[in-house]
Amino acid sequence: MPSTRVFGFQIWNDGLVNFKQKLGLCLGPKISVEIPNIFLVSKDLKAAVVRGIFDTDGCVYLEKKNGKLYPRMEIRTISLRLAEQLKNIYTDLGLRATMHQDHMQLIGNKRISYCVIIRGIEMFHKFMQIITPANSKHVIKYLFFRERSDPAKN
Repeated sequence: MPSTRVFGFQIWNDGLVNFKQKLGLCLGPKISVEIPNIFLVSKDLKAAVVRGIFDTDGCVYLEKKNGKLYPRMEIRTISLRLAEQLKNIYTDLGLRATMHQDHMQLIGNKRISYCVIIRGIEMFHKFMQIITPANSKHVIKYLFFRERSDPAKN
């Protein structure tokens, strides 16, 4: 996809599809996707699942607020069940999160989406420590934030 500079590929293998189904992972449209219970049995697995979702679908926003950068970490989904699970996982991991309903504008129609958000400096540091995102765009924003918010450098 030249516009996004992303390369993609698709693999079809009956064994892989069967394995995915045994884990309880969704096949097809992700309208009512949820995290299978097998991944919710420990804090380490919960953090790993959030890391995977956040690395692919999450956003870090650094908003200017009162002359300083104010961080927000968001995951947006059309699955109410997934949004509720993410909020519960954050709470279980000691991260304060909020969730709200929104309307996504799609070409020709609107669809309800759910946004799970972690806000604030303390929660940003804690989120990065617990979840340890691996996506370089999130890591770079965090390092930028730390450099800009370090009182010794200002």
